[in-house]
Amino acid sequence: MSRLVRLGPQSLAVKRSVGKGPSIVLCHGNSCSSGCFERQFASPLAGRFRLIAFDLPGHGESLQASDPDATYCLPGYADALVNVAREFDAANAAFVGWSLGGHVVLEAAPRLKHAAGFFLVGAAPMASSADFPKAMTSHPALASAFRADSRDSEVRELLSLFFSPGYPVPESYVDDFRRTDRRARPLLGRSVQDGHWLDEVRVIRELHKPLAIVLGMHDAIVNRSYFDALQPPTLWRHRIEEVPHCGHAVQWEAADAFNRLLEEFTIDCVGCA
Repeated sequence: MSRLVRLGPQSLAVKRSVGKGPSIVLCHGNSCSSGCFERQFASPLAGRFRLIAFDLPGHGESLQASDPDATYCLPGYADALVNVAREFDAANAAFVGWSLGGHVVLEAAPRLKHAAGFFLVGAAPMASSADFPKAMTSHPALASAFRADSRDSEVRELLSLFFSPGYPVPESYVDDFRRTDRRARPLLGRSVQDGHWLDEVRVIRELHKPLAIVLGMHDAIVNRSYFDALQPPTLWRHRIEEVPHCGHAVQWEAADAFNRLLEEFTIDCVGCA
């Protein structure tokens, strides 16, 4: 169960597992919620590690932002992540970011000095908005990710890109999209276009902690070839981890494989037996 916690200017819904081991902080994607990590909380990971997931401001069960312009952007979301880590004594956690959450993790990374490592899922580090055409696919449904309102058919078309062809879109993802503050998507898009975020390529090149990059083999949102030129110096296992039989939402569609990778990564980072 999530509980609402006042952290700085935001009231955020935070969910924690009962595990007593090292901490893992999980950050979800655009117009989703911590519910996208349901299959991690329902797995042995929740007993072995201290999983901490939260709903970004204006998403899920978190309250809407009182200052939308300052909050619905990568710096605003990174503030929320840093505040969660501080409040729950998880500064030394492995930080996991899926899709938009991966960009939030990178935005926060320079402030997470004691992090054990960073685990990106379906997130392409970019230097600026000029990298979008190389890093992202050009599917027209992606426009709904930055629109205040979309028709139901458009929402479902966008969400279908999260999964491999033929995989049914979970209704929980549709519900999360609908309850996200309608101001969040266009404000995020505007701030990204305006360059109101860090050079993520520089961030990963200056990391001193392990960085995992995980992609679904059927990801319809990011371009796999883009990652070959990144060459992060601390790349875990010196390779991109590609998970077969799944799309963008690896943590949901291929939960067993995802959980195994996350467990191995966390053990490597913090040295727990």
